[in-house]
Amino acid sequence: MKSQNNAWRQSRVYHGKKQGRLLGFPTLNLDPLVLPKDQKEGVYAAIVKLKGKTYKAALFFGPRIVVGETYNTLELYVFDFSDEIYDKKIEFQILDFIRGVMDFSSFEELKKQIKKDVEKIQSLI
Repeated sequence: MKSQNNAWRQSRVYHGKKQGRLLGFPTLNLDPLVLPKDQKEGVYAAIVKLKGKTYKAALFFGPRIVVGETYNTLELYVFDFSDEIYDKKIEFQILDFIRGVMDFSSFEELKKQIKKDVEKIQSLI
């Protein structure tokens, strides 16, 4: 479990388009500006502090090409957590880089890849 400079970062949780929820992977949408300007785009293993507990998470930073976005987003799929915490501040730490940004021809393909990413992260943390 390697950390990207061990820095804990904070962000407020914003309302998103709820697309992750439709895929079965609800995400917390965060401010991408909390990351360094040279942060590599892609999927990472991460940990998150929420309500006094620490959770494993999959972090995505980059454009969501499958929906035609060209700007970077930052979102976390937090394992074993389903509370709505909009407008709350959270802390997270980026760990291992999993893969770069990919394009998908369908949401079903994206869902399959997210499952693979989550399995890999579970085995790393």
